[in-house]
Amino acid sequence: MNLVPLRRLVRALILPPLAGLFLIEDLLVRSFGAAMGAFARLRLVARFEAWASRLRPWQALLLFVLPVVIFFPVHLAALWAFATRRVWLGVAIYIAGKLMATAVVGRILIICRPALMQYRWFVRASDWVTRTRTRIHEAVAATALWQSYLRFRAALRRAVSGMRSRFGLLATARRLARRKA
Repeated sequence: MNLVPLRRLVRALILPPLAGLFLIEDLLVRSFGAAMGAFARLRLVARFEAWASRLRPWQALLLFVLPVVIFFPVHLAALWAFATRRVWLGVAIYIAGKLMATAVVGRILIICRPALMQYRWFVRASDWVTRTRTRIHEAVAATALWQSYLRFRAALRRAVSGMRSRFGLLATARRLARRKA
């Protein structure tokens, strides 16, 4: 029995949504992890991060339990909203909790990465994620849709830049007119 057509069908049906989820999760982890770095200016957060950066590998691994514990009540609140037929509230609570947990996990990963890289399995997993992310980005970048998006984004940036310069010139002209008056 030839399974090649079946494999192609499964790949065509399953891989695009998985690739989309992978890219979104990757974007969220990077973006929110970096954004969480802004909170490092707070004294309490800075102390926590300094402490976390000195953890042993097994302790750093245990630190990943923290978001599960912190956001468990958020998930319960979402379940309560669903149970009381407040579906949109439940969806909003769940998404907000997921985004916050992703931000916290991303920041923990940034801080604890050196300690975690002492585990061979973590290095292999990190390398696999990096290779997979690169392949997905290359596959997406090769699509006509992505090329169209890049052209649209470039045109939008040019338009916004042109508008800024025009409004900037108008503002400058107005200031000069006021000074002369």
